[in-house]
Amino acid sequence: MIERKEQELLAVEEVVQPGKKGTILVLGDSGVGKSTLINAIARKFDATEELAKVSLGGRGTEKLKSYDCGPFRIIDSIGFEKEKAQHLKVIKAIEHWGHKAIRKETDDDLVSLIWYCIDATGARILPEDVKLISKATKKYWKKAPVFIVLTKSYSEQDLPEFMDYIDNAIALQGGLNKRGIFPVIAEDFPVVINGRTEKVESTGLEELVAATVRIMPDALQIAGDGKKKFLLLERRALSFSVTGAATVSSMALAAIPVPIADHYMLAPLQTGLQLWITKIYDLKKENSEKIVSAMAGAGIATAAAKTAFSTAKAIPGVNVLGSALNAIVAGVFTAMIGGATILMAEKYGSGEIDEEKLAADVQEFFEQFSAQLLNSPEFKELIGSLDFRAIAGKLMKLVTSLFS
Repeated sequence: MIERKEQELLAVEEVVQPGKKGTILVLGDSGVGKSTLINAIARKFDATEELAKVSLGGRGTEKLKSYDCGPFRIIDSIGFEKEKAQHLKVIKAIEHWGHKAIRKETDDDLVSLIWYCIDATGARILPEDVKLISKATKKYWKKAPVFIVLTKSYSEQDLPEFMDYIDNAIALQGGLNKRGIFPVIAEDFPVVINGRTEKVESTGLEELVAATVRIMPDALQIAGDGKKKFLLLERRALSFSVTGAATVSSMALAAIPVPIADHYMLAPLQTGLQLWITKIYDLKKENSEKIVSAMAGAGIATAAAKTAFSTAKAIPGVNVLGSALNAIVAGVFTAMIGGATILMAEKYGSGEIDEEKLAADVQEFFEQFSAQLLNSPEFKELIGSLDFRAIAGKLMKLVTSLFS
C-alpha cells in the first residue's frame, strides 16, 4: 500500500500548474547541506544520480546552478560565508539570475519559493543572517514565500526550543515572508552508540515536499505578479527619465529667440517622445500610433498648450515675459504630453484601455497636473530662477506623483 505522503508526491504534477515548474532557490551557509538536500529531493522523483556536487568540508557550490527535480526546478546557490566579500558575491549572483529571469518571455526561471537552510547542529540564527537573506532577495524576490529548512536535525529533543528561537529571531528582525520551519535529515546518518553503529534514518523530506506542493500555486502567482510590477516600475522610471530630458530640451528650444513658431520646433521632439515611451513599454506599432494620433486628432495637444500657458501665467507672484514664458510653457507642455503617454501606454499594457475614453482620460490627467502645479510653492520659486533643469526636475516630480 502506498502511504499518504507518497501519494502526495505522486499527485505533485497535478497540483502545480500544467506546463510550469515551480522554481525553488536554496540559500544557506556553506556546509549546511544544501546540495545534499537537493540530491535527496531529486531521488524522491526517481533521479538515478546525484545532481548537485556535495562538498566535504570547505566551500561547495561556486555559482548558481539549476536542476530539474520532478515538477520543480531547484537552484543551488553559492554558500554564505563570514566574509563580507563572499556576501557580495552571493548577492551579485542572485541578482544576476533575477535580472535574466525577469526579462525572459517565459516565467521558467522566476524564483517562486525560497528554502533557507540552517544547520540544526549549530542551533543559531543571527539578525545578520536574516538581514543577509532579505538583502539577497529584496530586488527581485522580496515577497517570495520562505521555508526555513533545518538540515541535520538529529536531536529531536532540542528541536522545539530551536524552532521557537528561530521564529522569535525572524519575527524580531522582520523582512521575510516566512511560511514554515521544516526539520530534515536528508540522508541516513551513522552514529556510534555504546560501541555499536546505529543508523539515524532520513526524515522530513516528504513533509517539505508536500508543503512545497501546497504553496506552489500561490507562490507562482506571487512570482508572476512580482515580475509584472518590477517591469512596470522599471519602464515607468525609464519613461520618466526620457520625459525629463525632453522637457529640458523643449525649454531650451523655446527660449531661443528665432522667428519660427515654437510649434514647428517642438512638435517633432514631442512626437518623438511619445514614440520612445511606447517603445519602452513594448507596445505594438498600431497601438503606439493610436496613442499619438488620438491625442493629436482629439485636439489634446492644443488643449495641453492652452493649459500649460494658463497654468504658468496663473501662478501667483510670477511675472515672466517673452522667451522665458515660452520656455516655461514648453516645459509644462512636454511634461504633460510625456506623462499622458505613459498613462496610456500602461493602460494598453494592462489591458485596461478604453479607446473611446482615451481623450477624456488624458484631459483628466492634464487637469490633475495643472492643479498640483498651481498649488506648488516650490515651482513659483523655481520659475524665478529660470533654471531649466531645476524646473524640469520639479515638473517630473509632479508627473511622478500622479502615478503613486
